[in-house]
Amino acid sequence: MMSGVIETLKKISAVPERTGSAFEDWLEQTETVRFLEQNTRDTEFVVFASLHHILIQTALVPSNQLDPPDMQDLQKWDLMSDSWAINYHLSGEDQTVWITRPLESAGSKALSGGEKLVFSRSFEGYDDKKSYIEFQQKFVLVFDLHFVPHKNAYCRLDQHGDLEEVIRITEIPATKGGWSGRVVTVDRCHLDDYMLLTNSVLVRLFDFTLFDPSNFSGWGDNRKERSVTNEQYGYKITVQAGVGSYMRGVQIVRSAETMEELHHRLTHQNEEKQYASFIAYDWKNVIVSEISCGPGHTANYFTKSDLPFEITPAFFRPEVLGKYKADPQKYKLDERSIQCRASWHLQTYDINEAGQVHTYLIYLAIFRTKSNFIGNHSMSTRRHPSQTAR
Repeated sequence: MMSGVIETLKKISAVPERTGSAFEDWLEQTETVRFLEQNTRDTEFVVFASLHHILIQTALVPSNQLDPPDMQDLQKWDLMSDSWAINYHLSGEDQTVWITRPLESAGSKALSGGEKLVFSRSFEGYDDKKSYIEFQQKFVLVFDLHFVPHKNAYCRLDQHGDLEEVIRITEIPATKGGWSGRVVTVDRCHLDDYMLLTNSVLVRLFDFTLFDPSNFSGWGDNRKERSVTNEQYGYKITVQAGVGSYMRGVQIVRSAETMEELHHRLTHQNEEKQYASFIAYDWKNVIVSEISCGPGHTANYFTKSDLPFEITPAFFRPEVLGKYKADPQKYKLDERSIQCRASWHLQTYDINEAGQVHTYLIYLAIFRTKSNFIGNHSMSTRRHPSQTAR
């Protein structure tokens, strides 16, 4: 299922019917500008797109190179040579060989010091899918991302042990008489973090050339041109009524988060733990009550208090184990423990003669996750608002 971002790009790339005002409205590229603005607020940020009528590429540029941005310089971008390569000069006695960097000859002074995020590559040695996408390795390693073929995405495991798609590669099949396409999106939160960590700003380079291939014989002289330049954009758009239009330029995108906010989030993430409460038999005080497994609500044998023991048992219905047995790829069940990949670990549990699953509150207190062993199978008749321990 394609996201709204992809559907919008497909709509922009599709030639509308020439009846009414649809075609002329399309040439004005109002929807194109709206997409560029809206996408800065979307969770999926487009860093690369290659479709019929659309080209989008991105570069990360050191912040000091864009303070303030020179829009005239940035609009000179040229991506004819935008990969790592070997170059040489063999004239007379001056015989040198060196490695050229991506964007080194981008035509823009600011961009020449930038870094590409997306590399579109191809290899005739492959039996199928000869063209493919590679993402900047530093970004991938910083966030511990791994390419998962069946998702066609760079993923990580979230706190539930589930695959989280951070970088998505969407292949758009060719329509009848049309072109195929490819779009790469990145989770905006990760992109913002990376910009902060590298003290950089993202520059999105775009070229939208809209026309009807079945009814196009070239550009005429009666074209209207206009340009837009501000702190966020620098682009030129040319429209020829009834024929086509082309818009080429750059967009500056800065992190929506500050370094202070990033630092606070990373240093205070462990302070947001929530702990579940259970209806349990407090055998120390010989009473059935609701007991939290959080710190300060239970005590050990060596502490003089009226608090329930840490080894107060909590009971669950037998079917609680079914979820974990049904997904051995994600969960590992040993004889008396459960582990969720890259997430939580329940040290011990047991099953009594009545078939009830039980463990002690002390183990639930360190059982970290948002959606855990408690599930919908707690023997408790009442749930605490913070149902989970993480």
